[in-house]
Amino acid sequence: MSRRTAALAAVTLLALPARVHAGPLVLLNAQYGAAMRASAGIGVLTSSDARKGSPSVEERQMRSGLLVAGSVGKGGEQLAIGLGGIVTQGSYLRTYGFDLRGTVTRTRTSPLEATAESTYGGVEAGLTVSLVRVSAGYARRLSGTAGSDRNTFTWSIGVQLPLGW
Repeated sequence: MSRRTAALAAVTLLALPARVHAGPLVLLNAQYGAAMRASAGIGVLTSSDARKGSPSVEERQMRSGLLVAGSVGKGGEQLAIGLGGIVTQGSYLRTYGFDLRGTVTRTRTSPLEATAESTYGGVEAGLTVSLVRVSAGYARRLSGTAGSDRNTFTWSIGVQLPLGW
């Protein structure tokens, strides 16, 4: 695929309307950060609003509730559970989100800013603007190889695509 085709596809995707229904949102993501380096994952944001019937326009534009996510990367694997919310105002370019997650990360042989072959537990806060998600957190080594990185600052930057409309 040429650069021109990739750029056209990206612009077309960003212009699509981000119409959300009352069901769960699937969150596809790709990011780079500590401790997993380059990684990709999937998550589900379930709505905490259990009302039945056709949602109003305002309800279709906002989702908040339980968030469960997993990702796999060059430096390890991660499972996250927490709370999140997404607001959309008509397109991906006007989509905003926030989440707070508890994380369990298992590192492989080449993590970034963490000890190899170890398990970390931590917390992470994330902010999404358009399709860009940034996060920061703290993790503590629970088990694994002894090393200097018992406590570590975690961070990532990447893209997150909410699907479910």
